[in-house]
Amino acid sequence: MLTYREQIPIGPVRAVVLRFWMMRSAGLAEPERIVPDGCPELIFNLADPFDRIRDHGKHRQAGTLLVGQLPSAIRIASTGRVDLFGIRFEPHGLASLTGIAAHTVTDLDLDASDVDRPLAFALRDAVASGAFAERCLRASGVLDSAMSRRPTDPGAWLAREAVDAAERGDTLSIDQIAHRIGANRRTVERAFRSHVGLTPKRFLRIARIRRVIADLERGGVSLSGLAARHGFADQPHLTREFGQLAGVTPGAYLAERTPFDACLVGADAN
Repeated sequence: MLTYREQIPIGPVRAVVLRFWMMRSAGLAEPERIVPDGCPELIFNLADPFDRIRDHGKHRQAGTLLVGQLPSAIRIASTGRVDLFGIRFEPHGLASLTGIAAHTVTDLDLDASDVDRPLAFALRDAVASGAFAERCLRASGVLDSAMSRRPTDPGAWLAREAVDAAERGDTLSIDQIAHRIGANRRTVERAFRSHVGLTPKRFLRIARIRRVIADLERGGVSLSGLAARHGFADQPHLTREFGQLAGVTPGAYLAERTPFDACLVGADAN
């Protein structure tokens, strides 16, 4: 049985953290597909390790894991019991909190202690045990303290405004985003690179496919209807875009979905 819970933070930390989450299970039977959601994460593995599966093999993920932006889907596999506590950042949140250049960790999963050792250790201590709500409260305290020590970053505001504009529409262009926030195209592109870790075009594609996935999960709409709803030229266009980001067709994605997928898609749809 898989148990999943999440909590939206309150207070100052909400500016950089989208949600806290936890997941427990006796194990995952098959490798799981992780489709990009436009958000970096810190994941604390309190049980058996996970492997990231690549075309040329696999590697063991760290127990205190920083996951940068994913440009396309990856696959992971549990090696036993699952007990995870996650911090899903706003798209710009990790860079705003730590000062790290987001593009330097894109498509990487790293030991978080190699990036910010004091923060990683403090957060692991905060979430290692206790009721979920208590762990979220302690993690918020650690993150609030870290935020208070960061100097003001004008680029963070620009990245946040650009991300908000991008997430509000399926068919916005980069130039339209720039116009909405009163910046030029090049400034928006730099803000995305340094604070989000993706190009604006890639981020827009990910945001649109996540909305398609949420509609797929709800059902009741044909692929041609989804294509029209989300601004694709036609159904083949939707299928190509979906495959490039998710690694499978929409139909294959639905066929292989698991309770693990349902938890993550449900979180995105909230």
